[in-house]
Amino acid sequence: MVKQMQDVFYDREYFAVEYSGNPDFVKLAAAYGIDGMRVTRKDEVDDAVRHAMEVSGPVIIDFVVKADEQVYPWIPAGESVHEMIEVQPTRGGPY
Repeated sequence: MVKQMQDVFYDREYFAVEYSGNPDFVKLAAAYGIDGMRVTRKDEVDDAVRHAMEVSGPVIIDFVVKADEQVYPWIPAGESVHEMIEVQPTRGGPY
């Protein structure tokens, strides 16, 4: 989401948004005795969330998305929930 905000507010002047070498969150969860799963496709989301809701303890779900995927809704830094952005803003708009 940081990259997405830099798209909107800083005309694609990116800083500190390229990450590589993330940990294996499923293995990390297992190391702490926590149920963990990885979701890589949209058709896996419902089952993963359903499973997480059925487990009585903590669950980590690693949602894998493309680096340039846009996330909505989101709230700009320093704004209230009333300033939520629900769709991709157009260039030259308020955001």
